[in-house]
Amino acid sequence: MSRIQYRSKTDEVFVRPVNVEEEIIMQQQIEQIEIPAEEIEKETKAAGESSLAEKIVQQKYRQYLKNSRMYKKLYYSTRLLAALSAGLLPFVVTTKPSLATALSIVIVLCAVTDTVFDPRSKWRLYSKATDLLAVEMIKSRGEYEKYQRNLEILLATEGKELAGLKGLEEILQSMQKGQKNPTP
Repeated sequence: MSRIQYRSKTDEVFVRPVNVEEEIIMQQQIEQIEIPAEEIEKETKAAGESSLAEKIVQQKYRQYLKNSRMYKKLYYSTRLLAALSAGLLPFVVTTKPSLATALSIVIVLCAVTDTVFDPRSKWRLYSKATDLLAVEMIKSRGEYEKYQRNLEILLATEGKELAGLKGLEEILQSMQKGQKNPTP
């Protein structure tokens, strides 16, 4: 198995395996490395431009996919916690004030988390970037024409899903309207 060595600014040597399984295990260490421009040029000449470029694209693809999944989880968890807390709050305000306080704090924490991290737009960003990178990687392998229609369907479906995402304020407002106008 061949290996590529990178030297960090502190002269620590990191070995990057070409084997995919080992590369996944060492991915977190590799992402922390800042590769000097001279090293990139040297590796480009040694490995060939497309090989280094492909590795960089694959690394970014994995990073964007990981970010997309993380922000998707954050998006749904903040909405679920806020909506459940807002739904339960009116029922416990008078009977269990300490629980009502805890639910109010959960709502505030969800709102602050949503405002600061903005998982909806970041999920959209990283998901779209992941989709586009995947399509371009398929094109570079010459398989795009074979799967073109399928890829178009996947991109359209993903786009519709991301376009329909609601903000936390919209969800909380709809919860308040439902409490004011209960349906029999």
